[in-house]
Amino acid sequence: MSEHPADQQIWDIIILGTGPAGLSAAINGRIREKSTLILAAGRTPPRIHKAPNIQNYPGFNGITGVELYERFYRHALEMGVEFREERVENIYQGANFTVVTRDNQIYLGHTVILATGVQQSRQLKGEQELLGHGLGYCATCDGPL
Repeated sequence: MSEHPADQQIWDIIILGTGPAGLSAAINGRIREKSTLILAAGRTPPRIHKAPNIQNYPGFNGITGVELYERFYRHALEMGVEFREERVENIYQGANFTVVTRDNQIYLGHTVILATGVQQSRQLKGEQELLGHGLGYCATCDGPL
């Protein structure tokens, strides 16, 4: 790995992942006036599209997953969170964390938060087609559907 330029920005917080956990962490970082960068391979987590009707999030009854996510994302943008569409390949710990992307971009940060979500294991036959259409994963959330 090459030396870092002396003038390279060192972020207070680098977050990997743009799901609700990553956006919440970013918003809280900005509330505390920390420079905050989110790195993720894509902007919208694919599972968010599968929530057709959220009824258990206070203040947002009957909102879709996509609509709720857009509100989270806009909130983070308004707070000054920076986003870069980058796939992270490595993280090295030293005086600061060094985050290296697939395109060999290097980001330095005092803190790295992993908010990459859960990788789902192999799906059952018909699971993908039925998810959000009568099939759910949360008994208390999805049971009434």
